[in-house]
Amino acid sequence: MVMKKRFLLIGLMIANGIAVFAESFEIGKLKYVVTDADNQYVSVGKTSSNPKGALIIDSIIENAGLKYYVTSIEVDAFRNCKDLTSVHIPNSITVIGNNAFFGCSGLTSINIPNSVTEIGSSAFYWCSNLVDITIDSDADFTNSYLFLTKDGLYYKVLNKDNVSLNSNGLYSGDIEIPSSITIGGTFPVTSIGSEAFRECIDLSSIIIPEGIKSIGDYAFAGCSGILSVSIPESVRCIGYNAFAECSGLKSVAIPNSVTSIDGGAFSGCTNLTSINIPDSINTINNAVFYGCNKLSSIIIPKTVMSIGQEAFYNCNSLVSVSIPNSVTSISKKAFYNCTGLMSAVIPNSVTSISNDAFQNSNNIKTLLFNTNKITYFNYEPLLERVIIGDSVKSINDNAFSSSTVLKDIISYAAIPPVLANGAPLNNVDTIYVRPNSVETYKTAAYWKQKEILPFYIALVTSANETFGTVQCDSFLLGDKAITIVATPKDGFHFASWNDGTKENPRTLTATKDTSIIALFEAHTVVADSAVAATCSTTGLTEGSHCSICNAVIVAQTEIPMIAHTIVIDTAITATCTVKGKTEGSHCSVCNAVLVAQTEIPLAAHTIVIDPEVAATATETGLTEGSHCAVCGAVIVAQEVIPALGEQGGNTNPGTAVAETAANVINIYSAGNTIFVENAKSEIRIYDSMGRLVATSNREDADIRICTAGVYLVKVGETTKRVMVNY
Repeated sequence: MVMKKRFLLIGLMIANGIAVFAESFEIGKLKYVVTDADNQYVSVGKTSSNPKGALIIDSIIENAGLKYYVTSIEVDAFRNCKDLTSVHIPNSITVIGNNAFFGCSGLTSINIPNSVTEIGSSAFYWCSNLVDITIDSDADFTNSYLFLTKDGLYYKVLNKDNVSLNSNGLYSGDIEIPSSITIGGTFPVTSIGSEAFRECIDLSSIIIPEGIKSIGDYAFAGCSGILSVSIPESVRCIGYNAFAECSGLKSVAIPNSVTSIDGGAFSGCTNLTSINIPDSINTINNAVFYGCNKLSSIIIPKTVMSIGQEAFYNCNSLVSVSIPNSVTSISKKAFYNCTGLMSAVIPNSVTSISNDAFQNSNNIKTLLFNTNKITYFNYEPLLERVIIGDSVKSINDNAFSSSTVLKDIISYAAIPPVLANGAPLNNVDTIYVRPNSVETYKTAAYWKQKEILPFYIALVTSANETFGTVQCDSFLLGDKAITIVATPKDGFHFASWNDGTKENPRTLTATKDTSIIALFEAHTVVADSAVAATCSTTGLTEGSHCSICNAVIVAQTEIPMIAHTIVIDTAITATCTVKGKTEGSHCSVCNAVLVAQTEIPLAAHTIVIDPEVAATATETGLTEGSHCAVCGAVIVAQEVIPALGEQGGNTNPGTAVAETAANVINIYSAGNTIFVENAKSEIRIYDSMGRLVATSNREDADIRICTAGVYLVKVGETTKRVMVNY
């Protein structure tokens, strides 16, 4: 509904004497301001009441009978309308003003039509919940701060064809950056923004997809958990300090597509051991590898023209560096404190080198200068050898004055370089020059004051570096000898030098330039047979060696002894006549006893009582006896009781009377005591197991028994069974 109220905003311009009027009006919760009265263009914004929910901006509106065309969204138009959920922008809008949707945190859906050509600063700042966005416009969104979130990653929209991965400070674990994201529309991910992953110390790995063109400043700075990075061919530049302080990073693969590596890009990567600098790089910028103290080797490509300040500062694991002939300048402290550096070559292309380029690299012993002029070169106290290239024309005073141990100056220059005074030669007695220049140096100013001797070039090479390499000093100084060493690679052995000599290492002297070639041959492989392990001896794996040089090619390794083949030795139950054995075991292969059988003592007899047979007046009897029911052994023999004749027998309960011709032995029990009367020989008492439990030599004995049961009493030839009770 068109409101009846109209507003006249009158501004006076004292230009050409013309008064200019700006008109605004409200329709619903939207306010419109006329921006071009002739064409009836208006901009849209909100009234004093914030719109909520879904907002549809019409392309044409009517007011007071006139049609107006909505062509822009005002500055601050819907700022902090937190209850807006979606906005439809018509295809008539060309400009979205500064802060237009700033702080619309409830906004989830919006479209940007192709009519939009300009988007103001912070237009979408803090629209943090957008999940559905369609962009058809070709406008630049860089300063609009339109951010998107997808699968936990945070993106900044640059334009309809490019989004940049940005920081939210929460990244950890393994991250794979997608090549594109779909949030309503599909947006290619083309860059990693500045500080995108900065200080994400729990980030363990990152996969950068093809399509990323740039890695921003500090993008991965301080990501100490990353061990390796592979940069795709699409990347063109690596930003300032992009991987600084990635202390866990050990290796980086940089493709030839990269044309710029900005300063400090890998500074503080204290575990980085190797990195390739691609041929596409022409400048090694300041502090690129600052503090990479485990970087042991670096190849500077022939495309590099300058080495920046502190580029390799404190790279103290570098052993040697070869600077290509493309380099024209080496800046201050480029190789500062590279204490592992033993030698360096400075080519004739270098026209500018800071005198502290190698400061504190105190272990450099050899420097090759091929510059037109050698200036003051500082901080090399251990410099032993200076090699003057054939391009050197002059040497400044005190050029090598910091070295107190300089031994050799070797000059390739056919014409002696000009010396202002003899100071550069002060610490050297002998100068070595090419043979055809000896006489020239002997007559040159200052040079002639030293001993001039020829040096010869020893060109020692490998016939095939795939087979082996050689190490030696490349100079033969006067009559001094050098040692050359041929080192074969795996699978090969040194055969001989090209002159037939087989000495290795070899001492070499010469009076002319010498070319020596090391010859290597493939091993003649002989197999060393495997030896099977047994339960008593270890074995060996199959190996091999060379039948020519006896080098071990595949070492035989020991195989542990195998387990025994166990056989059970069956237990033998003990009886009353045969001892037994416990169960044991042994190995059926080597017969080793694994569990020894132990002897089991004889078992007790199984006693059976042989009943007493009473004697009668006319018939003899038998005493009570016993035997073993298992083996039949007699335990207590039965003895004959003579016939009683007319005497009769004592039949009192609990009392047994055994008679002989001369007397009567009384054997009886009462309670727990056995009584024996009139015993003329030893009294022996056995329990029911046949074990002797008591003896007595008294004629009349009362013997107390500790355990109730049946007992056999034996006195001489007389035996009797009695019962003991408790």
